[in-house]
Amino acid sequence: MLLQNQGALKVYLAGYTILAVGGEAGTGRVWHVFREEAVIPPRGYVLLRTAVGVPCAARTRDGHEVFLDYACSEETLNSWGVDSLRVLNPQTPYALKSASRFSVH
Repeated sequence: MLLQNQGALKVYLAGYTILAVGGEAGTGRVWHVFREEAVIPPRGYVLLRTAVGVPCAARTRDGHEVFLDYACSEETLNSWGVDSLRVLNPQTPYALKSASRFSVH
């Protein structure tokens, strides 16, 4: 999952939850909760992978900042038959309807 910050300020993702919906996940299964260090710099990215790894900051070949994070799961979302992913704000149990500060690719 790739999140892009299209704004001019940093986006702090601590506490944001990625919820998998559909298939074995049913109406919703928590796939990942971002920790304190997850920050999307302006015009930067966060790449969330299924694998196990150590979160770190990096740069793409064209110079964009990217934060690499890991869901620490051996299971893939395809194995769950997931239909969609939802980004949940830490202050509310509702899925964000507007992703004006970042986009999901």
